[in-house]
Amino acid sequence: RLFLCGRLLQTAVLLLFFVLVAVNRPAAGARPDGPVGLFFDLDPLVTGGAWLASRSTSGLAWLGLLTLAVTLVLGRVFCGWFCPFGTLHNAVGSLRRHVRRLRPDLDRFSRWQRAKYLLAIALLVMATGGAQWVGVLDPFSVLYRSTVLTLVPATHLTVAGAANAIYLSDPHLGAWHLRETTDPVYRWAQDHVLGPEVRLFTGTDLVVLIFAAALLLNLARHRFWC
Repeated sequence: RLFLCGRLLQTAVLLLFFVLVAVNRPAAGARPDGPVGLFFDLDPLVTGGAWLASRSTSGLAWLGLLTLAVTLVLGRVFCGWFCPFGTLHNAVGSLRRHVRRLRPDLDRFSRWQRAKYLLAIALLVMATGGAQWVGVLDPFSVLYRSTVLTLVPATHLTVAGAANAIYLSDPHLGAWHLRETTDPVYRWAQDHVLGPEVRLFTGTDLVVLIFAAALLLNLARHRFWC
């Protein structure tokens, strides 16, 4: 029962993240505002990097300390249940049983896992000099950037293409026309979620590669990125 509750909570948080990103319609490269910014406020790595780089914080960034406190008491609860990127890792990792020739020993502890601490220290040291590279590897930043630059435009393009195809082909059954149902829904989505026009971004190849590699590595080792 606890396992099921955990999966439901993970799914709910992931869907909430995607909905908030879509509703806010953020600009590429801009700091997330509105409710979706709360995810970043809860991220101690982003908070620490921002403070070291500018010696100041904004909004509810102090909530990152709350995440650290909960982690010290309860362990990696936040990573396991509340991190939307972690939920995607679990989803892809669940496919491992369908992949042949997997070596079970790959999930055992490796001394190379200690490299993550050195990497974290290096990123924070770089932040003190004004080089803000935390966002390149931070899980929220990776998921947010990938969603804004690739997933949202792809979704908009797919929805727009389907709506236009229905409008032009005009399938109907007697006096009822399908486009009379889909067109108002598409107009609402344009006004409140997707925006009036499809926004496509150039130079997103590296973003897509990092995002895809982070997820596909779960087939080799569960939650490799984490």
